[in-house]
Amino acid sequence: MKRGRQRYISSTTTSPSLLLIHSTSLNSSTPHFTHKQLIHQPTPQPTKLIFNHHPITMKSFASALPLLALLSSALAAPVDAAADATSVSVSYDTAYDVSTTSLDTVSCSDGTYGLVSKWPTFGSIPSFPYIGGSPTIAGWDDPNCGKCYELDYAGNVIYITAIDAAPGGFNIGLTAMNALTGGEAEDLGRVTATYTLVDSSLCASAI
Repeated sequence: MKRGRQRYISSTTTSPSLLLIHSTSLNSSTPHFTHKQLIHQPTPQPTKLIFNHHPITMKSFASALPLLALLSSALAAPVDAAADATSVSVSYDTAYDVSTTSLDTVSCSDGTYGLVSKWPTFGSIPSFPYIGGSPTIAGWDDPNCGKCYELDYAGNVIYITAIDAAPGGFNIGLTAMNALTGGEAEDLGRVTATYTLVDSSLCASAI
């Protein structure tokens, strides 16, 4: 029989990532190494899910749930718009300075929220002449009729009783405008101030 050589791969190498190839004769009981070759095979690494360099566990996820719930409730909480002053345009109209004018002439005349039954004329309103139209009143019989608003311009503060609609900004009497602007109502004509809804007691008497 023709002698031949057979190649086989030894599994006795000390490194799991190296394979040793031996060559031996078929008619020899003792392997005769004529050459050997090391074949490098990368050792596969187990896959691990990492989040911020720390393994994710059910325990750490569960501990974060109360914080997430707290943040969600804080974001969902309503904001009180009346708590902060709002920028607004303020102009004047001398019609609001006439004490004998009937409230039948303004938006807050009669109806469920009307004021004429309580104050028949401008002069009968406790805060007169600090009265006027407000952008918060959309029209006749508005729920905001009679509300009290604080107007602040350059540190000058007055309180206005809203009795009329005034789209785009407050429209108040000349006397009130002069108090707000330090006597410069006619020179300025219109100013940008801030307004805040306040307790009606602040408009209970003339300023």
